[in-house]
Amino acid sequence: MRFIYTGSVDVTLEIAQDLLRAADQYLLEGLKRLCEYTIAQDVSVESVSSMYELSEAFNAISLRHTCILFILEHFDKLSAMPGSKIKFYSLLYAVINKECLHNHTISPLSK
Repeated sequence: MRFIYTGSVDVTLEIAQDLLRAADQYLLEGLKRLCEYTIAQDVSVESVSSMYELSEAFNAISLRHTCILFILEHFDKLSAMPGSKIKFYSLLYAVINKECLHNHTISPLSK
């Protein structure tokens, strides 16, 4: 409620994901951007997949771009993680397919 009345609020990592859901639901773009920024500060090799899925679920474009850049910058680490190759390649497939559809540069990948 504070954001609605004042236009500012402290978004901590502990509440950022829940607040992102609420901001998306109530169309509070400024609050949504604050949440995306806070969440993006915590992207890691272990969390990038779930954060990308979160960005997709709530149309968090800035967070999605952060995840894509993180994937590109840490490709070697992500693809070498033991026990997570299938998850990583599924994420990579989703990212590439989404970007192809969004940019209309090439046709989507088929399975």
